[in-house]
Amino acid sequence: MGGAGFKLDAERPFILQKHGRHMALLAFSDVVPRNSGAMETHLGIASAKGERDLADAIRKARRRADFVVLMMHWGGQGSHLIIPRQRHLARAAVEAGSDVIVGMHPHVLQGIEYFGHVPVLYSIGNFAFASKRPASQECVLVKLKFGPKRLEEVGLVPVVISPSGIPAPAGQEQGKEILGHLDGFCRMFNTQVEGGRLMASSPRERLVYEIPEQKGGHLAPRRRPARRPSSHKGSAQRS
Repeated sequence: MGGAGFKLDAERPFILQKHGRHMALLAFSDVVPRNSGAMETHLGIASAKGERDLADAIRKARRRADFVVLMMHWGGQGSHLIIPRQRHLARAAVEAGSDVIVGMHPHVLQGIEYFGHVPVLYSIGNFAFASKRPASQECVLVKLKFGPKRLEEVGLVPVVISPSGIPAPAGQEQGKEILGHLDGFCRMFNTQVEGGRLMASSPRERLVYEIPEQKGGHLAPRRRPARRPSSHKGSAQRS
């Protein structure tokens, strides 16, 4: 599978075939320690720092498959809030042809956003990872249901991780709590979590930073203190 190796191998998709359909899985990282990026003559990881390389890899995968799922290592650690860079890369990946983007690296859950019909799961949390922090012990498994031509459903299965790093399906009450937390993190995006499924929604809270494009393509942050959202799910208010 791609994601690591020499550059050509690291950026190559893993192709799954089922019921006559082909799915491409790509793995890239925007967190690239010095000298760890894959090159033609140097082993490393597929880097999203070169956005053209990321877009080219997605387009190549699209030519070989009916659907493209991008797994992205990005964002800051320990925060439920995304950073502008995540959203910028998400746009680029969707424009290149990704059908789903599944994020990781923050070690906690983050919200989910639709770009058109493409869901961007900014962070699904840890999995087999030891931590004593309660927020880092919550994660979800993602169940994707594809139809003949498009993604039809996104299921979210709550998982709890022991302090020693052992994942297990969450019990009923704990599962509701985890999905409630995830729904809270979705409040600033156009999604909500209901009955273990991702649903489209109007944003219920204002995004924590303004997003007008600045010169050079950067996004201007406008931070406010983070808070842990309540698991209470109010009705979405449309503007």
